Amino acid sequence: MGYWAPASTSHTTGYAADIEREWYFHQDSQLFQSIQATLHEYYEKQIINLIDEERVWHICLNPKYVEHYTVIFESSL
Repeated sequence: MGYWAPASTSHTTGYAADIEREWYFHQDSQLFQSIQATLHEYYEKQIINLIDEERVWHICLNPKYVEHYTVIFESSL
């Protein structure tokens, strides 16, 4: 289920996303555990900011990594 996000949020600029926790938990527990472990690893390395909102994982790219991933993206075009 989606929801409206204001134009000023990091969701609309592509730097943040919500991943539906509950769906993965109920549909594929092994995949849920893999996603959870990967998100926590990236959080510990400070690549992303991570908020567990119970229903969703809210993830946002750490601003320090924006330039790094912009270069990677632009080189792939």
